[in-house]
Amino acid sequence: MRSAAVLICFLAMAACEKAPEPAAAAKVEVSALPRTQTDFLTALAMTSNPAGVDRFCTAFTTTPGFADWVATVRDSQTSTLNRSIGITFDVGDGIKLEQVVQADNSLHEAVERLLIGDKVTISGAFTHGNGECGYSLDSFGIRLSDIR
Repeated sequence: MRSAAVLICFLAMAACEKAPEPAAAAKVEVSALPRTQTDFLTALAMTSNPAGVDRFCTAFTTTPGFADWVATVRDSQTSTLNRSIGITFDVGDGIKLEQVVQADNSLHEAVERLLIGDKVTISGAFTHGNGECGYSLDSFGIRLSDIR
């Protein structure tokens, strides 16, 4: 009888000492970047360490583009040599989207009319550079498909 009581006490103590279940880790889903402009900026904010940069870059390099992002014209320069326009948009948190719009591009005339500080809605594709995403996480090359 005493043996049974000791065994029951031992089993009860073992059950009480069971390790607690680990809490679910908070995750920012970056696999579908960029569903929205906010998702993109949030994912960029998570790149404060090498693992965060790797996660962002893996998702970013498979992201075809963006649609209807609100941006502010940050800089615009027209070449006197060939009329191409280097334009930079600020999409929030100091993040820049950049493109050189050639004179034969259908959006050239619209881009030419923009002034620094203008708010616009843009859509386009990321150029993804040469695959070195983590080199600069504040400037991204784009190809505009729409500007309004």
